[in-house]
Parts: sequence; C-alpha cells; structure tokens
Amino acid sequence: MSSTLAPVCILLAFVAAGYCLSCTNCVNKDGTTCSGDAVTCPADQVCAALLSSTITAGKNDMKMFASFCAPQQECGVSGSISFSPSSKKIFASSCCSTDKCTPATPTLPDNKDQPNGVTCPTCISDSSKCIDEGNMQCTGSEDMCFAGKTTETSSPVEVRGCASKSACDIASKSQESIFKHLNITANSPCTSGSTKEVTGETNKATTEATKGTINEVTNKATTKDTKEAINEVTNKATTKDTKEAINEVTNKATTVTTNGAFQHHQEFLLPVAIASALITFMFFRIK
Repeated sequence: MSSTLAPVCILLAFVAAGYCLSCTNCVNKDGTTCSGDAVTCPADQVCAALLSSTITAGKNDMKMFASFCAPQQECGVSGSISFSPSSKKIFASSCCSTDKCTPATPTLPDNKDQPNGVTCPTCISDSSKCIDEGNMQCTGSEDMCFAGKTTETSSPVEVRGCASKSACDIASKSQESIFKHLNITANSPCTSGSTKEVTGETNKATTEATKGTINEVTNKATTKDTKEAINEVTNKATTKDTKEAINEVTNKATTVTTNGAFQHHQEFLLPVAIASALITFMFFRIK
C-alpha cells in the first residue's frame, strides 16, 4: 500500500505545501509499546499512538497499544465506552507530525465510576440483533448512548451502552483509525441518554417553573382575610409566650419549601395554623 501512496505524495508535494509522512504501523494487544514497519500515510494524516484499557469489574484487565496513521482530529483525544455496568473500555491518543516520529505514550483518563444521572439501554449479544436487557447507569463523562459492535472475538458481538461525547464524536467521523484499533464499530450516531435524579443529597429546585409554582401557592395561602385573622389573634395575645407561639406557627405555615411536590390541599395550611394559634391563646388565658 505504501508503494502505491508514494507517487501520489510526490505529486501532491508539487501541488500543495503538504507532504506524506512515514509512520510506524504496529499493534500490541497486551502492552504499552509496539514495533513494526513504517508505512506511508495519506497526505492529510500524521503519526498517531493509541493506548486503551479494558476494565472488567473495576479492574484493568488488559492494555492495548497501537501506532498508525490518523487524521489530525483524532489527536490528543480520550474517552470511554461501557457495554455493561462491569465492562468498560477507556482510551487516549497522541500524535506527532514529522517523518518517522514516535508519538508520546498517551495518558489514559481516570476511571470514574460515580453515576452521573444518565441511563442508557444495555445489551451484549452474539447474534445480529441486540435486544435491550434494560437500562444501565452511566458514570463519569459518559452521557451519551452508544449502539454498535465489537470484533474482539472471532465473530462480531452487538453491544449497547454508555459512551463519552469524545468517543461518539470520533465514531461519527471515522471508522478507519482509532475505532478500528479499538475493535469497535458504531451502528449509528450516539443518542442522548435519559436523565434521572442521582441518589444522594436532594438538589434545590431553582427553575423558573418551580418558582412560579411556589409563588402561586404562597399567594393563595396569604389572602387578605387570612392576614387579618392572624393580626387579630396576635393583637389579642397579651403574653410574650403566646405571641411567640403564634409567630412560630405562622412562620412554619408560611414557609414554602421545595422538598417534595406541592399539592393543592396545602392551601389550607394557614387556616389550620390560625386554629392552632387560637387554641394556644386560649390555653394561656385560662392558665
């Protein structure tokens, strides 16, 4: 193939400022270096190195290293794809742009296993059709859903799962370089995953829609008649303790929080508070 490209590169050298590089072409399926013969790259490509790690059940089971020709847009990228909660592949690339150069060894991204609130269909099938086996929680930077196949075995295996945007961007542009060496082929462009609340501390609702709902409930609960009733009870209270009790009940009744969904029956909170305040007032009067 390199003998075929050489005349083309010579011709292109006269037509354009660019020229074809010679780069090492090799693969090591269980290591971080490799050696091989040099090949002549297409005029728009550079020398690239790819390092990937297959993670099973949270452990790095195997590293793969490859050196090859690649387009510039695949240089200095990293990402990951998960086919199931216990199977993930992370990768990183590096490049150099001089003849027969050796790219620096890529640095793999951290394996972040913290759920990010996105879910995607998951499936691993040795048939030509992948039937969803439910959804999996995506982790780290994997916020897209991937559908494709892996060719690490003798026959292609259909897979679905989570992927980082960087992995999806590469998959949508080329199947001939990085993804070829990762033994992964995308069936179609990635899609956005479904989002849901991440387990943990409840997030404060700050959207305009939530604010509108809060204002609506607050306005209904603070009508002129209700305010006058509260003022009347407060004015009749002659002891400090009674006033404090009324204020405490009133404050609790008029505090609107977002911890939970508001229901229309909450419009009656203040009338109940008034009744409680009257009972408290009568108690202190009798006492």
